[in-house]
Amino acid sequence: MDRRTAIFAARLSLVGNAAGGDALQPGPNDDNGVEFLIPAGVSAHTESMRFTIPDGFPQLRVFSVGSHMHYAGVDMLIEVERPSGDDECLLQTPTYKFEWQRSYTYDADINAVPRLQAGDVLTLRCTYNNTMDNPSLAEALRQAGKDEPQDIVLGDETNDEMCLAVIGTVFPNVL
Repeated sequence: MDRRTAIFAARLSLVGNAAGGDALQPGPNDDNGVEFLIPAGVSAHTESMRFTIPDGFPQLRVFSVGSHMHYAGVDMLIEVERPSGDDECLLQTPTYKFEWQRSYTYDADINAVPRLQAGDVLTLRCTYNNTMDNPSLAEALRQAGKDEPQDIVLGDETNDEMCLAVIGTVFPNVL
């Protein structure tokens, strides 16, 4: 028997929620430079983030993807842009609901799932509806004792917002 046996190690990674570096991209309502701000009363507001897979990173196989936002979130797109131009959508949740937080597992052999490698860029585009026309947000505001939307910033509280991808990956690990 060969002393080196190839196995796979698995990892769940949270990608997003970043306000610095090259992550957060300029948005449509940025008044004070690049900022994560969803103004009160605005629908179809987008925030975008980019994350480059660094050199030296092992090739990863993506077995699951999930999106995470809070009550103002209504759509999330998670894509990978490759240096070759062979871009790929990993997940889009166009009718996102806060109560609907889950990961989607690819129904494919591990050798056929999407791969990430050095030089690839993960892109997240999160769309928000910060109006009373958004039933999830309207209910969250009611429960917080508020009767109108407030400006929303990036944060951990449920009345803040997030733009977060949950990515399950496996990679070869030689013992």
